[in-house]
Amino acid sequence: MAEGKKRERVLLAIVGGILVWGGFGLAALQVIVAIVLTVQRSPVAWPWLAVSVAITTLVGLLGLWIVRRSNVPLGDAMNL
Repeated sequence: MAEGKKRERVLLAIVGGILVWGGFGLAALQVIVAIVLTVQRSPVAWPWLAVSVAITTLVGLLGLWIVRRSNVPLGDAMNL
């Protein structure tokens, strides 16, 4: 029974770490691209960008919640 719990914790940590990296990474990338486009005076679709950043941030927060549920330290989960 203990082996199944350990596998579940590891799986939750891996999935949570991927969601944290993906969600917050994409949100940061989109903000950087928006800043670069603004500096270059190119048009930016701000409503779509705001919605997209909000969704990817929520994915990152979901990943944080999953990592907390797995009882694995965040640093370990993100380095898996």
